[in-house]
Amino acid sequence: MWSMVTENPDNRGAEMPAGDTDDALAEDLVLGILPEVEREAAERREAADPAFAQLVSAWRQRLKLLPDPIEPVAPPKGVWDRIAALIGRK
Repeated sequence: MWSMVTENPDNRGAEMPAGDTDDALAEDLVLGILPEVEREAAERREAADPAFAQLVSAWRQRLKLLPDPIEPVAPPKGVWDRIAALIGRK
């Protein structure tokens, strides 16, 4: 299930207040970055919890100017090797 522990460098491992956790979960749902199980749980919660649904709606409004998702495209062969060489990691 979605983690309640933050990954911020100033307070590693600190518990997030419930409201902040809900807001972050709503944001992740709208961004489409939750793993399938967590996404399905968040979608069920959105349907059943008006307060959470409002958070999701607010994030949809904030992020509505982002472009629609696009399918990933693999870079041409050798691109990552050239990048690594350019930054001195090869």
